[in-house]
Amino acid sequence: MKAKLKLFLYNLDSVITGAAMIGMTLVVLLNVFCRYFANKPLVWGEEVATTLFVWSIFAGGEVCFRQGTHLGVDFLVRLLPDRIRSAFACVINAVVILIIGTLAVVSLTYMWNSRMNLSKVMQVTVLWNTVPVAVSFVVSLVWAILFFIRDLRTMTSFGKEAEQL
Repeated sequence: MKAKLKLFLYNLDSVITGAAMIGMTLVVLLNVFCRYFANKPLVWGEEVATTLFVWSIFAGGEVCFRQGTHLGVDFLVRLLPDRIRSAFACVINAVVILIIGTLAVVSLTYMWNSRMNLSKVMQVTVLWNTVPVAVSFVVSLVWAILFFIRDLRTMTSFGKEAEQL
């Protein structure tokens, strides 16, 4: 049971992404049906679909970051020797930490400042649209720090291997 819960929590971002995409698809299909066949569009449909789209994009972006599946050009990096490649990865990860850290702070500030704003149609807080952005950047920042530590350990292990020889 504990292992299943751990696996679920580890993949919670994937679950949120999938659920948001399924929900968005259903809302859009329902809205199309209501608009063209029932001649009575859902006034809330576009707002809900947009919110679900935001959730799927930012939760999905965090999944891609965690899995390392974002688009990258590493053709030249693969040609480098292992030690230099590891040092290069540490530098890149440090830059990524700075960028994602900045985006996390900005998105948290934006989330906090927009907490009292209401959506136009449903009159609910726009936190539903700002929380996934902030959470995505904060979680990605945690992963970036973990990747940096991993690459730093890899880089320093080369020195230990050389000493043992």
